Amino acid sequence: MPGRSLVITCEHAGNKIHKDFKYLFKGQKKVLISHRGWDPGALELAKFLSKKSDSVLFQTSISRLLVEANRSDFHPQLFSEYSNPLDPKVKNTS
Repeated sequence: MPGRSLVITCEHAGNKIHKDFKYLFKGQKKVLISHRGWDPGALELAKFLSKKSDSVLFQTSISRLLVEANRSDFHPQLFSEYSNPLDPKVKNTS
């Protein structure tokens, strides 16, 4: 990676929900495929920019409705109304 000085991130690249948490989103397909669930097109743009600038790309395909990847561990909106009810031990981010 010598010479690289740019890092590109794409926090809302997908709307995947891990199998252990699918029950939280039962009947919520509409919201998962909406802009609330992810940013359609963001990953394609991030990949394009990363390739053109010879940069490192970090991405997550987990829906922001499970956990908001671009918020700090202690942000009050780290978890959505769907995942906020999870037991604090499950949500432990430390």
